[in-house]
Amino acid sequence: MDDSLMEPGRAYREKYKDLFRKNAEELLDSLVQQSGLNVEENHTTVNAYREADKKLKDTTRKLRGKKVLKVILIVLAVVSGILAVAGGFLQKWILMAVCIALCPAFILLAVLVLTPQIKKAQAEKQVYEEESAKRLAEANEQMRPLLALFDNAMPMELVHKTVPLLETDPNFSVKALDYLAGKYGFSEDYGDEVSTTGILSGRILGNPFI
Repeated sequence: MDDSLMEPGRAYREKYKDLFRKNAEELLDSLVQQSGLNVEENHTTVNAYREADKKLKDTTRKLRGKKVLKVILIVLAVVSGILAVAGGFLQKWILMAVCIALCPAFILLAVLVLTPQIKKAQAEKQVYEEESAKRLAEANEQMRPLLALFDNAMPMELVHKTVPLLETDPNFSVKALDYLAGKYGFSEDYGDEVSTTGILSGRILGNPFI
């Protein structure tokens, strides 16, 4: 008799890990074939989506930086104007002259340099947003027939195929509950502080579990 489950950690590392992967890949290959999914086409679509998404993120980051820089230049222009006026009152002629020169320079940089760059970046961002959304929708549509073939029972079917000694029940029946309660003293009453959100039951080496 296969008693490998007596040491489940060791059994998983030495036997079931690779076997489960093999069975899972075989199941996935079978589902892909049934769905008619063109894997290469889907890879091309996904790569196009990732490229557009990367450009979108890069453009968004650059756009944010240019907007921040524009605000800084406007603030510097205002501060320069205030210092120019203050320099005139205090007869600080060098300060006034420098600030008078800097104030319009900051404004020109903000208006003539950064504003066009921001508009260009906003246009590029919109293009990449549309391209990213389009490619993502295409990839999802390509995957739809495959995803429709998956069901909740597949994981447990894979487990049983990999470890035949581990059997799981599709549903936890009242009969099973009566058996566990009568023979093993199982109680479903854990008090008011505990709720059951899901149940998995079956047998390991013929011994029931829940």
